[in-house]
Amino acid sequence: MTKKHGKKYWFYLESFVHLAIKDNDALLYNPYSGTMLEYDETSPGVLSLLRNIQVPKNLGAVSIEEQELRDRDISGLVKDIRQYFMGDILDADFSSGKPIQMTTFPKVQAEIKHLKRDKHASIGEAIKKHQTQ
Repeated sequence: MTKKHGKKYWFYLESFVHLAIKDNDALLYNPYSGTMLEYDETSPGVLSLLRNIQVPKNLGAVSIEEQELRDRDISGLVKDIRQYFMGDILDADFSSGKPIQMTTFPKVQAEIKHLKRDKHASIGEAIKKHQTQ
């Protein structure tokens, strides 16, 4: 007997949302509203989902099944990101393929080191040159 899967969705974060994960702590930050959402080891499903969305080959969108949305923590995350305009889920039946988010992953630490070396530099120079330092 094969396991029947439920409805599938694409989970994504808006391209302007900053996601930082360190150890078992995650932070979502909306720079337009200043809203921050924090998650920790008490929500392992949320951490796993957010880690997956950060994988470069996933291009900012991951598949999520209906049964996963029944998880209290995952459904809470979806509710929060919708409420604060940080992302959403899309019914996979309504898309011909995986949606992608065109995002950049700036190397903030590299920018800080660059500023310390050159006091006349500005933030974003490395990004403009498409280089990492």
